[in-house]
Amino acid sequence: MRAAAAAAAAATPAAAAAAAAAAAAAAGDGLSIDMLNAATAQIAAERVSFADPERDVIAWRPAAAAAAAAEDAAAAAAAAAAAAAAAAAAGDSTERRQQLVRLCSLFLSQTLTPEGFRESLVAAAIPISSSICACIRQQTAAGSLTLQRLAAAVLQADQQQQQDIKLQQQLQLQQQQQLQQQQQQQQQQQLVLHQKHMHN
Repeated sequence: MRAAAAAAAAATPAAAAAAAAAAAAAAGDGLSIDMLNAATAQIAAERVSFADPERDVIAWRPAAAAAAAAEDAAAAAAAAAAAAAAAAAAGDSTERRQQLVRLCSLFLSQTLTPEGFRESLVAAAIPISSSICACIRQQTAAGSLTLQRLAAAVLQADQQQQQDIKLQQQLQLQQQQQLQQQQQQQQQQQLVLHQKHMHN
């Protein structure tokens, strides 16, 4: 069983699933639909740590289960994106970080589509950086992306955006201060002119 699983892991997800199921049937393991669904649910379980997600050669699932999992993932992603946005507004960086890692985990579980992942990041106010795009391409092509790398790209984009926002706020504050100084100087000049006019 382990030798068959190792060979299947090097193939595409569909081929890996077929090889694993065939090996199990040949070995008399009695691999059932319930076992497949349980394995699928385990793969899609939430992971909020930076440990690499566990690999499982069983990737096949019935069409109905796949559709239900996709709907659940989309709902979970929408909830995570909303929670991340709310955490940013509240200044809770820890909660935001956890929700962003949750989004990454949902994408790596293969229940959230690349388009859904991008939309969720946008909803969470995360700019789609070149690093994030590269991660999405790697996961779509080979399925070998680690949670650590994807989360690092997302969190780096978020951190860069926060720095850009702070810089913009500082520039706006400086502009406001300069405007106030100019207004004060104009008021002083007008006062001096008024006093001169009164003396004359």
